[in-house]
Amino acid sequence: MLTNVNMGNDDRNHRQQTTTKSNKVGNRRNILIAIAVFLVSITAFGYLAHEVVQEKEDMFDSATFLLLAPYTNKFTLIIMRGFSFFGSHLFLLPAYALIVLTLCIKRHWRDAVIISAMAISSYALMLILKDYFHRSRPNLRLAQIVNNYSFPSGHAFSSFVFATMLIHLVWQSRWNNKEKYVLSALLVLFSAIIGISRIVLKVHYASDVIAGFCIGMAWIAFIVCLNALSPKPNNEKALPKTTTNDNK
Repeated sequence: MLTNVNMGNDDRNHRQQTTTKSNKVGNRRNILIAIAVFLVSITAFGYLAHEVVQEKEDMFDSATFLLLAPYTNKFTLIIMRGFSFFGSHLFLLPAYALIVLTLCIKRHWRDAVIISAMAISSYALMLILKDYFHRSRPNLRLAQIVNNYSFPSGHAFSSFVFATMLIHLVWQSRWNNKEKYVLSALLVLFSAIIGISRIVLKVHYASDVIAGFCIGMAWIAFIVCLNALSPKPNNEKALPKTTTNDNK
């Protein structure tokens, strides 16, 4: 009887050790992928900053405006203004607050802290970058007057970070993998359309939007590395072994 208990405890402890090793391997893989994404994204961002801000190269931006010009009309402007709203602080701040509040109610403290830090740090980073690069906006804006600087696009950056955060929550849900992939793809597409809307409305150059997505990917990769390296609460404890007593 006691021997059977020992075997059961040993089996559970073995499974827990196997899970721990698997998690460590997964963390290493996530860190390596995140580092690769960070390096590629930050390199692309640096290249864009050099070309369009320092060298003032505008061929790509001008060509993009010309490409989108035939599709710019009253109807598309209304649609694009609607998409643009979802990348603004008027939407994102209440949305972040609601998500964090929901996570706190469900006692998902770690996710609540990570998402709060992600929201605050990304907003601060965007203000710093805009002020540093000091690039003026396009002259022929088709939306409301915007007083801050153009590079990189805050809407592209913020919408990408927000979409990535939602994808993280989707993959922690109980939906099946097919639903998770579909929702993830839709969120990425939605973020891309928000970026495109800023070009159509001519409040950003195309290079601003691409740079916003690049710095967004780099920032998410940085957060993934921090999350993978930070200690996680371990609620699972190994079961104590029971010694046998042959005299009984």
